[in-house]
Amino acid sequence: MELEREADGFRVIDAAKNTVQIGTRGWEPGADAPAVEDAISLDRPGSDVDPDVSVSGTVERLAFPRAYLYLRRVDDGRRRKFDEECSEMRLESGSHLLRVSSNLYVYVRFDGSGTLTRADDETISLQFDEPTPVTIRFQSSVDWSEGQITIRPRPEDVATVLPLLSSTIRRQNPDRTWPNVRDDPPGIRLGQSLDVPAEYREEYDETAVELLVPPSLDYLFTASPLVYYLGATVSLRDNVEPTLDLDGRATRLGTLPEFQHNVASLLRRVFYLDCLAREAGPHGERHSLSHHLAELGLDADWLYEASIAERVSAYLDAPFESVTEEFPEWNLSVYVEPSFEHVETLPYLLETLPFVFLPESEDLTKAEWITLSMDDSYEHGGEEAVVREPAADTFTRLQREISNVDLVKPVLGPSRYHGWLADDVPIDVFKIFPEAYENRARYFDDSPISVVAVLNNANMREEHDLAVERYERRAEELNFDITVRENITSAELARVFEARNDFVHFIGHSDEQGLECSDGFLSVSSVSESNTQTFFLNACGSYHEGVGLVRKGSVAGGVTFEAVTDKQAAEVGTTFARLMTLGYSLERGLDKARQQVMTPKDYAVVGDGTHVLTQAESIVPPNISLKRTGSTYRLSIDQNAPSQKGGKAQERFDSSGGSYHLATHDRTYRMTRDELLSSLDLISNPVLFEGELYWSDELREQL
Repeated sequence: MELEREADGFRVIDAAKNTVQIGTRGWEPGADAPAVEDAISLDRPGSDVDPDVSVSGTVERLAFPRAYLYLRRVDDGRRRKFDEECSEMRLESGSHLLRVSSNLYVYVRFDGSGTLTRADDETISLQFDEPTPVTIRFQSSVDWSEGQITIRPRPEDVATVLPLLSSTIRRQNPDRTWPNVRDDPPGIRLGQSLDVPAEYREEYDETAVELLVPPSLDYLFTASPLVYYLGATVSLRDNVEPTLDLDGRATRLGTLPEFQHNVASLLRRVFYLDCLAREAGPHGERHSLSHHLAELGLDADWLYEASIAERVSAYLDAPFESVTEEFPEWNLSVYVEPSFEHVETLPYLLETLPFVFLPESEDLTKAEWITLSMDDSYEHGGEEAVVREPAADTFTRLQREISNVDLVKPVLGPSRYHGWLADDVPIDVFKIFPEAYENRARYFDDSPISVVAVLNNANMREEHDLAVERYERRAEELNFDITVRENITSAELARVFEARNDFVHFIGHSDEQGLECSDGFLSVSSVSESNTQTFFLNACGSYHEGVGLVRKGSVAGGVTFEAVTDKQAAEVGTTFARLMTLGYSLERGLDKARQQVMTPKDYAVVGDGTHVLTQAESIVPPNISLKRTGSTYRLSIDQNAPSQKGGKAQERFDSSGGSYHLATHDRTYRMTRDELLSSLDLISNPVLFEGELYWSDELREQL
């Protein structure tokens, strides 16, 4: 983590390129300020406080970006939050700890008095009554486990280590639903013997939950998310009916293929009801779904103190089926071919707590591909669709071959996003390669975010110029270093990929020979290694080149299956560029960008589709859609990102008083035209309206 002193404050950058800026007025360094460590332990008991970066001095005023703020009196333990319905809060004289929760945690420890104020642009200031000594501590949420467990390629070894992956979840109570409580699990490597470091055996707490299954990787893989979340032990027995034992209470889970769906359903029930039960804890708030606890005959106070086995048993007795439709869709499902090699990838997948299913697919005919692709477009079948006749060049495009790869139609489970770790290349998923997750740690540093825009076709200059303009909009805020290259050779393009870059946006053409350059074509097979973290190869049929980059060192990137028109490429490319700078994951950003065009299934992500290059203002950027209903408008929001599970959200334009929601929960607000125009000032994300994506300034003009 790097701390930079600026003229009017401090900027901190962590290894994942998260940036936070704190403004100061009247700063004098080196004061004898109160220590922050003990106060942090009081605020977040049981958490590991890493010695990241801190600075001490005397200051008159501090300014923070829009974020959640929590205050705790260190002397008596009282806790308050400065949420988005607060415009001013008085802090009387005493010992205080202020926590700012954003992409980085910021702690401010001081003894004194002052006033918190929220400005119209949502920034927050702390004005002290007099120059006050403070200690400011910056703590990164980046967690990367370097620990390794070695196993033999045997089902019994897999059964032994699956429960130990939960040893890095730092709570047994419902607070284990918070994303920042679930640290990265240890890695798994195949070897000649079973070797579990003592720390994981010591940190693992048995939960009186046991899963009994046959000695088959099919069962172990599909059960792994439930085992991970519950900390369940796993026992193997031939010809047994799969059973979950809750401290003596047996629950049958059926056999495959029903088993995998029963496991997913149980995980969803337990996790979401834990999210409600955590309101009884010190960090919980009531939110829009809290009333369902009473409807189900459940008591949050009892649940918060109960064991995992007791809670799951209570949840099984509750009639969850009567309210299940009120809870959010699951964020992510992954489809994994069970193999011992893929066991090494399981810990990376479990970080995001997905459903795990066995891969199943069907043949995809040309007619089906055309129909499915057009149905997924905003203009035809997509959300808030507006049916328009396809342009003539689109009809020409649809007469070509389906793809330069053999595409299949996957059988998908009940989730918003999908990843595929198996043979075949399906539509509607991001194609996982194990190397993608192993490559991530290579890019952890606190250097500026390096973006290279490569224009290798003059006919696509519009996309190039707009994309560069998108990157430059947040260049100062996000510490971007932008380089523009035009009409470069194959050797020069190879050096771009081999150099240390965070994002390469290639705009041009490609064919079976590779990416088009001024002197021919570059095949990624001739690149020695890729040191490009993420990429977008916005060129015809770039799938194989993208796969090559991931296998040679990249984390993820956007590719195409087929020839795309220059106009279509420009629409997708410029939107995707801006979404990347707003903190969308690759899969979520490309999914949103590609639905603008007639054939969105031309585009896909290879590698880790959950990967996020830049931070968002709200940690998870929202999807926003708008529909006109007579004289009013209906604004709908969701923050269902594939990499986040268990967070909360609070709407800045919620007229009901700023109630909390599960971040993945869709919510809708009715607004007058004037209320909507005022709300657009608070929105930096695109809004889907009448079949098209608008940026807030464009939508204001349209209205």
